[in-house]
Amino acid sequence: MYAQVLDSTLGSFAINVQLHTGFLVQHKPTMIALVTGHTKGIEVNAVKMVNGNRQWQRAFRMPDVGFSYCVFDVGNGVMGAAHAVYPFIGFRLIDKKHFDFNLRVGWGLGVVQNPFNRYDNFKNFAIGSYLNGVMALRADFQWAVSENSKLLASWGLTHWSNASTQTPNLGINVTTVGFGYQQIFGKKNKINTEPLSPHKIHWRKSVYAAAFFKEIYPADGKKYFVSTYSANMSKAVSRKNNWGFGVDVFYNASIRESLRRTGEMPTTLDAWRLGIHGNYMLTVEACDFLFENGVYLLGNLDDDPFLYTRMGIRYHIVKHWFVCGNLKTHFAKADFFEAGLGYEW
Repeated sequence: MYAQVLDSTLGSFAINVQLHTGFLVQHKPTMIALVTGHTKGIEVNAVKMVNGNRQWQRAFRMPDVGFSYCVFDVGNGVMGAAHAVYPFIGFRLIDKKHFDFNLRVGWGLGVVQNPFNRYDNFKNFAIGSYLNGVMALRADFQWAVSENSKLLASWGLTHWSNASTQTPNLGINVTTVGFGYQQIFGKKNKINTEPLSPHKIHWRKSVYAAAFFKEIYPADGKKYFVSTYSANMSKAVSRKNNWGFGVDVFYNASIRESLRRTGEMPTTLDAWRLGIHGNYMLTVEACDFLFENGVYLLGNLDDDPFLYTRMGIRYHIVKHWFVCGNLKTHFAKADFFEAGLGYEW
């Protein structure tokens, strides 16, 4: 309910609370044993009302931005409570006088109360760590009941994973519907409706190096060093959309251990992989949301598919330089996390 209807924001910030109910998704056959009841939860959100003073806000039709905290009883006594805190952006898809529909995405951190422990919690074979990454996707429906308040409904999926930094790591996925109330506070701000400056189509070239660690089964095993060296070219076809391609070199020390278990005698070179990828990046001011699909050219394991996927965020800290955090997967199975530093020109 912004520029298309009003000449000012409804306030400067809002607080909303939602109650959730749903279920733990059985994304693997072994997860069936962990589902003993329905998921229940509560969520509190702090939302900033943007007014279009930045061009990206106008380009995305005045999105909702804010921070979310939620806690879920996932539906069994083995895992306990699952907490999550993350920043989010809600992309406005429908904007009417008394009704809004947003697609909300968020990335952050989560805590699982009772992770796997081979001595006293061996039944939790879904997640092996207290601290995890969180990704949340949500469809948000908002109805205005007064100038400063809204009724809310939502449907979404929240995912906890440690990116194979600690086994087990089947991940936790809960899908819920939520119902709540939002109250708007603060002074109204005039909405900036200036036209966007012209966008010049151009190529973005970048390189980055990243590293982290991972575990492989059985649980509670050794941690192995992993790293990535990547070069990419993307064409910024609009202020928001970038399409590109690139080449990746991966080092994964756990590959040598996997080969030893099959009776082979691996060399140092066996830990290296070469791949090429195509990608899409969604640019939101200083952030790029990255989605890539790639194929291995050299060094693929028989147990792994020849395709890989990477999702992540780049944040441009100063001119040319960015930091990134990416999750590399084989289909829906996490391979490893990448924490990196890059240069773009």
